[in-house]
Amino acid sequence: MPALLLSTFLCAGCFVKEDRHGCPCSLLLDFTGVDASVVDSVSVVALSGNSVILSETVYADAFDKAYAASLPRTDKVMLTALSCVDGFLEGTEAMLIPYGMDCPPVYMFAKAVNTDCERVCVAVELRKSFCRLKVHVENEEDFPFRLVVRGEVDGYMTDGTPSEGEFRCSASEIVEGVFCVLLPRQTDSSLALDIDDGTDVLKTFALGEILAAGGYDWSAPDLDDITVGIDYARSELTVSVQGWDKVYTFDFVI
Repeated sequence: MPALLLSTFLCAGCFVKEDRHGCPCSLLLDFTGVDASVVDSVSVVALSGNSVILSETVYADAFDKAYAASLPRTDKVMLTALSCVDGFLEGTEAMLIPYGMDCPPVYMFAKAVNTDCERVCVAVELRKSFCRLKVHVENEEDFPFRLVVRGEVDGYMTDGTPSEGEFRCSASEIVEGVFCVLLPRQTDSSLALDIDDGTDVLKTFALGEILAAGGYDWSAPDLDDITVGIDYARSELTVSVQGWDKVYTFDFVI
């Protein structure tokens, strides 16, 4: 009789499936593909609806190890990883650029993840999500103006798409005669370059349209940098992009 009871219990146990639905999901992030010589830390944010369920910073010395976190079980979590965004994360927005500032040198990754399971592994692949615009001014000593870039993208949403908003930033002089401003990914051709004397705009270049005509790809995984040349004495503007086989030249009058 004891042997029969034991057999009955063992057979019954074969049909009892453990219910683990209430247990959290184990998220494993693989950072081994991130170049530590370019990125020294990554901000990781996970959203479930409008709720932040994870917000951590992973530093370069831990890129060779899997990062583990426990997340609630749900069919959709938006996972975002960004570099160089100190001071730019705001609420449930991934990254917003304050008016008057340029885009940070951000490398970004965004992915919708299903955590309604015991474990999910994600390889983080950061992409260059900024464009470095350099403006070379010839005869710089005779150029008493500001260079201002305007656009209609003010950062990135949590899914990695550009955020609509007003962007305006004066280019900074990094060496004599060379000015620089970092731009976020664009959604249209509205980008403009103004020559400003401090009180009024003297000349506006439809930079976005010029780039579109040359085939610049704002949807590329890694954004190419842009070089603009302004010859004030000869009233010329030139535009070139890494990989282009043509340099565009435009006349202007101030």
